[in-house]
Amino acid sequence: MGTIGVTPVVLRKNCAESLKEENRVSSVLHWAQTLGKSTGIVTTTKITDASPAGSYAHVADRDWEYDGAVEDAGHDPTTCIDIAQQLIHGTTGKGVNVILGGGR
Repeated sequence: MGTIGVTPVVLRKNCAESLKEENRVSSVLHWAQTLGKSTGIVTTTKITDASPAGSYAHVADRDWEYDGAVEDAGHDPTTCIDIAQQLIHGTTGKGVNVILGGGR
């Protein structure tokens, strides 16, 4: 509970466990990309909010939307990559063709 894109083995705020490939789950968005499909995310919330982030991110805390939140939890954001960074640089995130979000 409170995690994104990881198995139940990963407890909230446990960055080390969330980094293990065997503790990460795939998403429908990723499956579509592996089939060569164009993909997109459209949401009325922030694009880094937990629901849309479930399609591209793997984190041990749904609130780790930016580096500062990771640092506030006592982790190194260069090791424990936040949701926004995963959208831009992550395997699935960087392959998204259309991104439309709301929020503030």
